Amino acid sequence: MDESSDLVQKEQDVPDSQADQPSDFKQTKRKLSDSQSSDLSNMISLFECPVCYDYVLPPIIQCARGHLICEKCRIRVTKCPICNDILSDIRNLQMEKIASGLRFPCKFAQSGCNACLPPDQKIEHEDMCGFRIHSCPFPITCRWQGSLDSVVSHVVNSHKSVPMQDSEDVVFSFVITSEVSVWAMIQKCHQQHFLVFVRKKEMSNYIYQLYALVQAIAPKSVASNFTYIITVKDDKRRLSWESSPISINDCTDVAIAKRDCLSMDFVTAKSFTRNGNIQLLVTIKSTSSSS
Repeated sequence: MDESSDLVQKEQDVPDSQADQPSDFKQTKRKLSDSQSSDLSNMISLFECPVCYDYVLPPIIQCARGHLICEKCRIRVTKCPICNDILSDIRNLQMEKIASGLRFPCKFAQSGCNACLPPDQKIEHEDMCGFRIHSCPFPITCRWQGSLDSVVSHVVNSHKSVPMQDSEDVVFSFVITSEVSVWAMIQKCHQQHFLVFVRKKEMSNYIYQLYALVQAIAPKSVASNFTYIITVKDDKRRLSWESSPISINDCTDVAIAKRDCLSMDFVTAKSFTRNGNIQLLVTIKSTSSSS
């Protein structure tokens, strides 16, 4: 065999002798990737809220022993669900910094959404997510769930005590009794549906507070285009509250805890009644320039 043919043979042998190296490299890389994915998954799991199992996103609140709880659940409990310590408003700045560098699965991943997003984009995405499942506006007594488009029809067909009025200025009249804790009405205007929601909460033994607000049956991006005014009055007095509607995606408990609503004690509310009825004047205005 001459020198040139020997050189060709060596060039052919080199790739054959190293044929396993790319495969080994891919396997090593795949194992490393799987390990990193597992580590990342474990890290993200540290942000799970122990109450609702959604992710705790900034601002992140912890108890005195460092256990995390999400903002939505924070207002519903007074003690840490893990160690039973009294909850404070201590922020965990280090966990907030770590969270800002992670991507969290969409809340509706089990419904089919594959999106993974940083904290500042996750909430906005979930507000408009096409896989979002909506609960009935009255979850205490009704377990219905469905799409956004079917919320109004569900309320109209399944909660027949909830009236509907078609105007941007309406009067919502209802009877205040100790037996009822929630009153509601659907208000249709500006090509949108809104839920006028009134709730009675017991603050202490037989001491009640009444809260009234407006909830847009729409995502937050739509709700922010409107303002509402709720007024209760008689011949000599007037109480009013003006704000933006919360979204159907928002929790009424959070709005009430933040006092983003008309608030009055039960005795004051009763003093505005006539023949047992109280009347709320509700006005909804569009702030969109296109309106």
